[in-house]
Amino acid sequence: MIWARAAALVATGMALCVLTYAEEPGSEFLIIQAADSDIGVLEPQGWRGQLNGENTAFCRSTESLDHASTLITVQVETKLEKKASDNFEIMIANYRERFPDLESTSLDISHFEYRSEGRLFKVPSQFYEYVVYVNPKKRGPLLLRVAMNTGDHLATQEELTAFTLVVRSLVLLSGDRR
Repeated sequence: MIWARAAALVATGMALCVLTYAEEPGSEFLIIQAADSDIGVLEPQGWRGQLNGENTAFCRSTESLDHASTLITVQVETKLEKKASDNFEIMIANYRERFPDLESTSLDISHFEYRSEGRLFKVPSQFYEYVVYVNPKKRGPLLLRVAMNTGDHLATQEELTAFTLVVRSLVLLSGDRR
């Protein structure tokens, strides 16, 4: 089933990066329908995704979204600022109001084709949130925010692998890419 979807997307010249992940057994390709664009994302093996309007949430297939120990989300946003780093500065300011001990470090997870920037926000032993902004359009009001909240622990290798797959599998299926 995934091969048929991927082949149809590639035939239209829109999703070459999906083939990289199409061999993942048990993975499903989900389509997020935003206001003026459709975005595709691959569900990591061992995880399940749930679409909710312009947002998607992933948790381990053995957990429910309400009680997930680790949650990965994809949110479709309009661009708040011209650069992802400006959005991060806004996030840092908001977090610091609640968490004065907040630490923020660069995150080395990026998309193959689209501009992206990642950061890890943490207050040790309280919360860890991994965030990558992905910009599938050079201009226009579309920005994808992929976040993973692992609660009070650093992400495991399995969690980082799932998060990276979600980030790198994002593909703009429709809508103007300019």
